[in-house]
Amino acid sequence: MSQWEEILRKLNLKIYSMNEPKQNSFLTNFLIYVLPPIAVLGLSVFAVSMLVVFKKEPAEQPLARIVPTVEYIVAQSEDVTLDVLSQGTVTARTNTLLFSEVSGIVEEISPALLDGGFFEKGDLLVKIEDTEYRAAVANARSTLAQTELLYEQEKALAEQAVIDWEQIGDGEPTPLVLREPQLNKAMADVEAAQMALQWAERNLERTQIYAPYDGRVQQKFIDLGQSVAAKQSQIASIYSVDFAEVVLPIRLSEAAFIELPEAYLNGAISDKPKVMLTADLGSNQFSWEGYIDRTGGTLDAQTRQILAVATVKDPYAKTETLDKPPLKVGMFVNARIVGRPVNSVFVLPRRALRNESEVYIVNDENRLELRTIERIKQDVETVIVRGDLESGERIVLTPLEIVVEGMELNPES
Repeated sequence: MSQWEEILRKLNLKIYSMNEPKQNSFLTNFLIYVLPPIAVLGLSVFAVSMLVVFKKEPAEQPLARIVPTVEYIVAQSEDVTLDVLSQGTVTARTNTLLFSEVSGIVEEISPALLDGGFFEKGDLLVKIEDTEYRAAVANARSTLAQTELLYEQEKALAEQAVIDWEQIGDGEPTPLVLREPQLNKAMADVEAAQMALQWAERNLERTQIYAPYDGRVQQKFIDLGQSVAAKQSQIASIYSVDFAEVVLPIRLSEAAFIELPEAYLNGAISDKPKVMLTADLGSNQFSWEGYIDRTGGTLDAQTRQILAVATVKDPYAKTETLDKPPLKVGMFVNARIVGRPVNSVFVLPRRALRNESEVYIVNDENRLELRTIERIKQDVETVIVRGDLESGERIVLTPLEIVVEGMELNPES
């Protein structure tokens, strides 16, 4: 007998066999088909209720605060000069290519006429064999003496012609009678002979080539015994050593930082700023002081830059310390041109600049403040600014991904 049949018997409910016709009552159907699901559902609800009633509340965890750590520098106001940097190659102020003005054989060469040799103004550099030219001078002098003699004779004849005409002549005498054309011809011959003598003497002088200024030999083209042709043969390439020059390109944006000398129609020229030239020779760096002498008449057509010419006096002169080399032609140098002074500005690392016109400040409460600044000048590493800044304030150097004014920061120097 099943459990359910036993329960129904105790409840005095009639159980029908399989062969008997089924006459289920409402209560039987309820107990068999409705009550079990309801009981299961009730037990489930009860179990869930117990879990809800007796569950443990999770412990509250405090939210983690993320405070960015930033590097900073302390701003210091200072007075600076807006120096301008440039580069260039050293050249001589005067370059000359010497030619022979007469033909002949090179008879003598100065010991100074060597590549790199120094010479002074008036030094004899080259002497060309001059026998032919001395003969030409002697011949010109002889011709001049002869023409002067003929002129004196013709002058005497002209004076006698005037006397003769006054004694026996009638009417107005012709110029030919008074020997005026003959006298003029003799005078012209004298002048021509004088010019010929001057030309011969000049050619004789040109057989000796003298230095036109204090300078140095860049390259020599001749040697002893060599034949040279007038106005065709190159003697040497030389340059002066009184001044050295460097052409320095300057951007238009930086031209306002310095007092460039400008020439005007009335001849007025502004001040000439100082310039410091430096060059690395081996492991040592050397410097030479000069000044900006002038600027080019036009802008560079390709780079749109101003060309300023720096000048250094006596670049080959001995210095107090012989360790310093001369400023040689062809040397590549860096230049720093002294610019205008500006007061109460801040020199900052370029990485401190934000959005081209802002900096971040860590205030006394270690919170972020945004400040607007004005860029005055910048180079590869630094920027000179002025604006809403004060000395002693801490300027953020570390870039921030998220920026909210007033956010807390953890500054470390």
